[in-house]
Amino acid sequence: MDKPMIREIIYKVLVLYSLLFGLAWGLQYVFHLNIFLWFTHYVGYVGLTFICLSFLYTLRKRWFIYFSSPRHYLTLHEFFGVFGIFTLIIYAFMGSNIILSWSIILASFIIVGSCITAKIILQRTSRELVKRTREYILKDMNAKEINDKLYWDSISTKSIKRWRLVHIPMNIILALLAIVYYVA
Repeated sequence: MDKPMIREIIYKVLVLYSLLFGLAWGLQYVFHLNIFLWFTHYVGYVGLTFICLSFLYTLRKRWFIYFSSPRHYLTLHEFFGVFGIFTLIIYAFMGSNIILSWSIILASFIIVGSCITAKIILQRTSRELVKRTREYILKDMNAKEINDKLYWDSISTKSIKRWRLVHIPMNIILALLAIVYYVA
């Protein structure tokens, strides 16, 4: 039996937040040792580069890139996004501008939390839609009856798939905050 969705979302978000925050705080401490002090300036550029690389998935979805599968680009998008946010958090911890630093951290956590939430909700609703469709097929219902019964479920699943309309502007805001932070 599936765990309640809210518990799964909260658990995964808290685990990822703890890992991001804890590792970033620890690495920030290591970077402040005299050995790695020169590297602290470049961590932010690495993070911004990875955030920009995560947009390859969007380019693939819009058919600007034709090779490889979208699934491959989605995996890269998730990795580049989390790693980019991780390095931006490290850079923000080291910053002197407190308001911009914590704005970057807050924007990062909002993006990560919404990504995990949307992914779990989409997986659950898609599984439920397939399961209910199979149940209706086993009950010998025709296609019109199945479509009528599952109309609102399919609409909600399609609306969750359009979540990127919110996701892309959030990433642009994070990138702009990072650029302003570097310039400031």
